[in-house]
Parts: sequence; structure tokens; C-alpha cells
Amino acid sequence: MQIKLPYVSREWSRTKWRYRFQRAGVKSTLPGEPGQPDFMRRYAELMGEPVQPRTVAVDGSISWLVGLYLEHVQMMVESGLSSHLTLKGHRHHLGRLVDAHGKKSVDMRTAHLLGFLDKFAATPSGRDNLKKSVSAMYEWAIKREYVTCPNPAKGISKLKPRTAGFYTCTADDVRKYLEHHGPGTMARRCMIVVLATVARREDLRNLGPSNEFERDGQTWLRWTQSKAPHDVTEIPMLALLTDEVRDCETETYVTNDKGKPHSHAMIGNVVQKWFAAANVRGSLHGVRKGVPSILTAMGATSYELDVLLGHKTGSKETKTYVEAARRSEIAAQMSLKMEGIKF
Repeated sequence: MQIKLPYVSREWSRTKWRYRFQRAGVKSTLPGEPGQPDFMRRYAELMGEPVQPRTVAVDGSISWLVGLYLEHVQMMVESGLSSHLTLKGHRHHLGRLVDAHGKKSVDMRTAHLLGFLDKFAATPSGRDNLKKSVSAMYEWAIKREYVTCPNPAKGISKLKPRTAGFYTCTADDVRKYLEHHGPGTMARRCMIVVLATVARREDLRNLGPSNEFERDGQTWLRWTQSKAPHDVTEIPMLALLTDEVRDCETETYVTNDKGKPHSHAMIGNVVQKWFAAANVRGSLHGVRKGVPSILTAMGATSYELDVLLGHKTGSKETKTYVEAARRSEIAAQMSLKMEGIKF
């Protein structure tokens, strides 16, 4: 996606990238970014070529805009302000847009984008994520005046139906899982790490001995969350986790058969296979959802759960867990009361 030009190099200058032209003793800082009118005009002058008029194929095409946006996201990743998973997702989804409409003007109408999105209706989640990437790109471009058209994705509704989401694992599910996967198995270690840290998938696969530190005579874990706002999480290591990973000699606690960390996609699939082997319904995210529900039943507050899960205070996700646990508790109490009614 990135436009590469002879004699032009890119370097980081405090708060942004800048582009330098150097050829035969001539040095100059180019204005803006590759593809922008002022940039291309100055580049043509330095190259001794006639200034070319603005063309959709270079400046103003969807390929051009996608290239600029992905370069911006890449910079955010390198600065620690965004996740590499966000960049990976945008590359995948916007790549589809470029394949279909790369040479066309950025002045895309909502009807045209909707027609393109309709081709992915068979996979609602993929279609909605594609729309989300396009919308994010246009919002970014509009603020920087790269485009003058309205955001074509604005107002387009999601296709994915509202559901209850992942099944929430219960204490009984976890107990059966651990009964099947005994001590010394990687399946058991993975479950204990999840229960003791409630770490997200990307964080879970990277946790290891390097995250341990001592505080007041106790071992703690510290890691920077992979998901925005990339907060630093610090929690004391529970006894069951300390016992489980005491002899860990690998880079991460949870590894594949070769002793290496699982990929982001693979670790979720592996955990589902471990659940299936134990003949128990569940998933990695299901366990993460289940831990706060169990803790809520034991009296944990929404604020405590937000801290544990790495959510913002008062998050909708945590409220959902708390409400579900309270509904279950109320239902159990009502059942006891109903048993005392004489008909």
C-alpha cells in the first residue's frame, strides 16, 4: 500500500514521520506524505520533472487513502498507542476494499459502499468488521482533510444479530475440565493461568516468568494490556498459580508441543479442543466471562471486577456479568420460596 519513491527516505521526528529527499548532494524535507499534492509537486521539482496534474490513480484514489491510513496505524503501533492486532485487522479488511475499488476515487457514496458490503452478507461478522474499518479510515481522513466527502459508512447498520455471546463457563464446568486434565498437563496449566489472571487471549499467550516481580516478599505479575487503552496490570500471584508454574523454564507459561508460544488464533482453538476432550462446554473467553460471575456471587463489586478484567470503570461488559449473576441468585432464592407455598 505504501508509495515508495526513489531517493526518498522516512525518519521519525519527535511526534511524526517526515520524508527526506537526497540525490546528488541535493537534500530537502518534503511536505506532507507521499501521494499528497504538495508532496508530489515538490518531489517532481526536485527530480527535475514536469509537475503532473492531480490524478485519481496516484492522489485521491482509494488505494492512496488506504496506504496513508495503514501507515498511520503502523506508526500508532510503533508508538505503543495501538495494537498490532488492530493493524492486522485493518490490513485484511481494507485490502478487500482495495482489491475491488482501489483505482476508484475516495469520494465513495454510501450506496456504493453498501453494495460492496452486501457481497459479504453471508458472513455477518466479517462484513461488520469490514464496515468498521472503512468507517474508521474515513473518519481519520475527514479530520485531516484528505477527503471532502461524508463518511460513506455512517448510517449503515450492522448485520450481526444481537445474541447472548459466548457461553459463560460455570464453576462446575471448570471442575470437570480440571478433573479430566490432571497435573502436569498444559491444558491444566492454561486453565489455572486464566483463572488466576483473567487475562485476555493475546495477553495470556505472552505471560511468562519475565512478567514476575517481587513486592513486599510476595511474587506479583505485571503486564501491559494488548488492548486499548493499554493499561499496565499488576496482580499478586495466587498460590495455585505459583505452584503450577514454579518449574517453568520456557519463555511463556502456556506453550505448544515445541515449547513455543501459541499464535493469537491458535490458542483459542487449542483450548476449545481441550474442553471437547473433557466433554465440557466452554471456551477461553467463556472462562474469562465465568470467573467474574462466580466472584460476583461471592460478593465482588463491579469496581473490583473492572480492575480485575482490565475494563474501564463502569463498563457495560462488567455490568452484564454482574446482572447475570444477580439474576441467577434471585432465581435460586425464588425457587426456595416457591417450595414453601402450599397449593
